[in-house]
Parts: sequence; C-alpha cells; structure tokens
Amino acid sequence: MSIGTGLSRALGLTRNLLAVLGLVLSLAAVTIYAKGCTATRDLDPRATMVLGEFGRKVLDGEPGAAMVVKMPLDEGVSIADAVESMKLRANQRNIKLVGRFALHKEFAARSGKEFPYVEVFQFCDPDVAMRLLQGHPDFAAHMPCRIALYQDQAGRGWLVALNLDLVIHGGRALPPEVRREAIAIKDGLLDIMVAGAAGDL
Repeated sequence: MSIGTGLSRALGLTRNLLAVLGLVLSLAAVTIYAKGCTATRDLDPRATMVLGEFGRKVLDGEPGAAMVVKMPLDEGVSIADAVESMKLRANQRNIKLVGRFALHKEFAARSGKEFPYVEVFQFCDPDVAMRLLQGHPDFAAHMPCRIALYQDQAGRGWLVALNLDLVIHGGRALPPEVRREAIAIKDGLLDIMVAGAAGDL
C-alpha cells in the first residue's frame, strides 16, 4: 500500500469518526436542551426570582438571612404588646398557639447570667395542616410554624420566621391544591408577624 493510499484512508476514517462524533454531540445537545426546556416549564413561575434572591443573600455572606423573613417591632411597641398582638391575630385567623419556648430563661438558668429576651412561638392551623399533610406528609418537617421574637444588643425587638417562599416557590411547581394550602399557611404566619410588629392589639 502506498503512502498516499494509506493517508487517504486514514483521512477518510477520521472524517467518518468526526461525523459520528458530531452526530452524537448534536443528539446530546438536543436531548439536554429538551430536558432543560421541560425542567424550566415545570418550575414554579416565581422560582427564578425566589432562588435568585436566595443566591444573592448567600453570596453576600448571609446564608442565615437568606432563609428567613425578618421584621423589627415598630417604635414604642413592647415585647409584651407584640406577644399579645400575635396571640390575638392568630386567634382571629383560627390559628392555634401550640407551644412557647422562652429560650432566654433557659440560657439564664444554665449560665447564671441574664440573657436578652428570645422566645419561640409555635403556631398551627389544624384544618389546613390536616389537608396539606394528607397528600404531602413531608411538609410535617415545617410544622408547626415557628415565629421567634428576640431583642438585639441594642434592645430592639425583632420577629423572624422561616421564609416559606423557598418551600412553596423554590422548585418544581406544586399541585394547585397543595400550593393554595401552603400559601394560606404562609399568609397566616406573615399576618401574625405584621400584627406583632405593629402592636396591633
């Protein structure tokens, strides 16, 4: 076999291999694109915004803040006013206060030193929770809903709770009935927080 003939065959084989490789890569690209489009269609309409805000806060070095909703007590609103306002608003919305944990008292008992006020309140709407958990028991990990009330080093009161937008809107769209129930829980929790922050007795 002459050098020219061998080289010609080698070039032909190379062209064939490149053609096959190109076809495989093209098919892979089409498959990835199709899956990407399907995944994007399956996402909650607010997923991009919610996850983008979460990512921004994480990159800013505040992963804890990225996962919560936080609001200060209005000027002149005392801790006692905030607590009573939250209890009243929860009662108006048929949401039960199922637990209270006065962490500052526990910390003081353990350390022998006074600790700034911090208390966790647990709320639950039994009817909504029951309907939600019947089809999606994993949501039990987020129940009962918790609101923490604390004083910072300057003595100002703050309310903080888990940002349920991440659970509701942060991925694949939930079934409509589950989404409605989850949003009802989120709205009730935020309403209680707003009432507490305003001292809305």
